Amino acid sequence: MKYFYDNEGSREEVKIEAWAWEVVYADGTVLRQFDEGTFHRFREICQEKVAEFRMVRTDGSGACHRIYPSPGMKIFHYYSRNCWHWGTAKERKATTYVFGYKEAGKPGVYHYILPTGNLLIGTDGAIPFAGDLARMEVEAAEARSVAGKVME
Repeated sequence: MKYFYDNEGSREEVKIEAWAWEVVYADGTVLRQFDEGTFHRFREICQEKVAEFRMVRTDGSGACHRIYPSPGMKIFHYYSRNCWHWGTAKERKATTYVFGYKEAGKPGVYHYILPTGNLLIGTDGAIPFAGDLARMEVEAAEARSVAGKVME
């Protein structure tokens, strides 16, 4: 399925991500980032009404990570795009999906979904090298794949 969003009067296609957010409001209604051909922006979320925020794997596996914000908490979401060995035959790209919440006067709580789907949770600045962790995960997965082929 193709997904589009309205960018100041022009429709632009958006490629689906490996992980997408979903919001369940207190009244039970759901807003999905990718929903029936429409791409919703994070800013469309009515933060005051959120009962549950979740990141859902879009491959149909059912994998999901959830947070339940309390009143006064602000949820956030962004992508950390990483590229190493840029411009070479060894070039690799990976995305870390970052989401969490902040509450006035307290450190933010950050959830990092790494390229393999592993989840790390930390407070402000507790995991400053998520891009490096993503790189190590991808390289380790590639090494296991090569080792498996050698063993066959």
